[in-house]
Amino acid sequence: MSGFAIWCEGDNINQICSSDYDVHVNLWTNFNTPILDIGIMITYNPSLKTINFFIPFEVSKKYTIIDLGSVITKSKNILDAVFNESYSIISENKSKQTNVQDESGIFKFTVYELDNTKDIEIRKEYNGTIVTINLEEKRGFEIGKKYYFRFRYKDSSLKKLIESRKDYNVFDVLLTENNFVDFRLNDWRSLSNSSLVEHIEDHKIKEYCLSKVNFFVMAQGQIDIISRTKKSERKLENNTWDKYITLEEKSVVIAHQWQVKKENEKYPSSFNAYFKLKRQWMNPKTIASYLLIIILINCLSNFSYKLLVHIFNNTVVHFFLGG
Repeated sequence: MSGFAIWCEGDNINQICSSDYDVHVNLWTNFNTPILDIGIMITYNPSLKTINFFIPFEVSKKYTIIDLGSVITKSKNILDAVFNESYSIISENKSKQTNVQDESGIFKFTVYELDNTKDIEIRKEYNGTIVTINLEEKRGFEIGKKYYFRFRYKDSSLKKLIESRKDYNVFDVLLTENNFVDFRLNDWRSLSNSSLVEHIEDHKIKEYCLSKVNFFVMAQGQIDIISRTKKSERKLENNTWDKYITLEEKSVVIAHQWQVKKENEKYPSSFNAYFKLKRQWMNPKTIASYLLIIILINCLSNFSYKLLVHIFNNTVVHFFLGG
């Protein structure tokens, strides 16, 4: 499995880490076709020109990449649900920008709405797809200000991210399906294309360092997720999240979290989450077969009993009649 990658490009390429950025990833597995949401929180300076995100699959159609900035700022409930914090929205004169503050009224960051035709470039390269967010200063970015970008990748190619193993036995009453996911971000060994690695190393601004990765996997409640590195889990409130993504009315969806972050001034160089999704359910065909066998055995037993009684009675009558 080839990995995902994120990096910044710009004018000043150096070896000093002076600016942090966070990445938020939501993998929705509770649909026939998985959905991947990417959020990026970054502090702007003029040397920053682009943020680039590599997806190890080629997009199959136009508008596979969808902006979510305009979605999460529709209401406080959605904003709070996405960040798991209590925030409020401040009106902003600039188009496509929405300021966010905490409960104390302190400014936290600006959500920027991405226009597919102007702010994002999508190109097929290195046996995959590169999503480039244009951050030129003329687009209204302010030095030292935190900006948040969020987009969705919805494409059938994401099915390749989940390795399914089905080993059903016709005699099993309880069926088990195991799916395995190996999600890797900035793990250079998992990038199968060496030219991509060279491009990243030659063009990225090294002062922009990955500070934190929050990785969430959304799965149906009846599915067990097995992993040694999982941090936490929580149930999603359907009424809130329905405004962000369509969930089944009575479905129970659990968000499972993995996290890596800067500790003692040491930045994480990569992120990796490996886990198994285990689903079990009753096999109606096998149960029906067993019930049919039981019924047949019962019928055969009754028939055999009646036959033996009939034979026995005839034998006794014949004996007493002097046969």
